[in-house]
This record gives sequence, C-alpha cells and structure tokens, in this order.
Amino acid sequence: MTINEGIGAGIILNSQIYSGFMGGAGEIGHIPVDPNGEICICGQRGCVETVLTSSFILKKCQNQSAEHGQAVPQSFDEIISRYEAGEAWLEPIFDQIVKVTMLMIASTVNFISPEVVIIEGWMNRSANFSEMLRAAIENFPFPFKFTRDRVLSASYGEKGALYGSATLKLQKIFSASVLD
Repeated sequence: MTINEGIGAGIILNSQIYSGFMGGAGEIGHIPVDPNGEICICGQRGCVETVLTSSFILKKCQNQSAEHGQAVPQSFDEIISRYEAGEAWLEPIFDQIVKVTMLMIASTVNFISPEVVIIEGWMNRSANFSEMLRAAIENFPFPFKFTRDRVLSASYGEKGALYGSATLKLQKIFSASVLD
C-alpha cells in the first residue's frame, strides 16, 4: 500500500502483479470511510484519501492548530516532527488516522488474506504512528491471526511504484506470444 499524496495498492498473486479489470485493482484511495468527511478530488465525500494523504492531513492540522492555540504547521514534515515530539493536540488526529489505516488493512486482510502487507509512504517516517498501527492490527479480531510482523515497511522507499511499474511492463513484454 502506498500512502502519500495519493493512495493505492499493488497486488501480487502467484508471483504476478494483478492489475484487475482495465487496471483498476488496488484503487483503494477512493473507498468512502466518512460520509460526513472532506470532499475528495474524485468528487466523493470522505474517501480514504481525505483521511490518510499528507496534503489532507496538513490542511486538517493547519485548521485545527489555531483552535488549539498552536503555531500553524507549514509542512507535513513539521507535523510528523511535532507528533513525534508528543504535541498532545495532534493525538486525536493521528488516532483517527490509525483507525482508518487499520480498517483499510483489516479489510484487505479479510478479503484476500495476504502473506504480508507492505506500507510505503509517510507512515514509515513516524515511529510513534508505526507502533500504534501495528498494535491496532495485532489487537484486531481477525478470523485468522494476523500479527504485527506481517506489516512491513517498503524496502524500496519512494521508488517502489517505479519498480512495480517496470516489473509489470517487463512481464507483459516477456509473456507476449511472438505469434500474436
């Protein structure tokens, strides 16, 4: 799962990238999670992207900082630093982010039962967030045990989508029949 400016998932089944009908598999960012939430760039209200993307989180924190008498954060990196430093006004925001992320992962685990879930994006830059998320996942009542060690940080970092795209293209090239 990639969680940054946008949200998506890469699905690998039987060592092959699964792209679904018309390449739409993994479009998890536009699953509605809050009917009263923000308007998403897709036009729907309360999509996962409106809760988990760095741009929406920055906007929410900028709006709420004034309500809490805090200095307005100027960047998403500043929010992560302030959250890691323990600024209490950020805790409810990040608690909600943990809940939505955990439910997104739980839905995926219950639907396709992956061996592991790999997360790429801003969440890996916050030790506090990563620990809270892993604890929430471990405490979720899955029908089959899904432990925290099955939630991994992406080893390719920001280049994961690039490597995935290249792999998909190479699979298509080398699996094509020369007689077609």
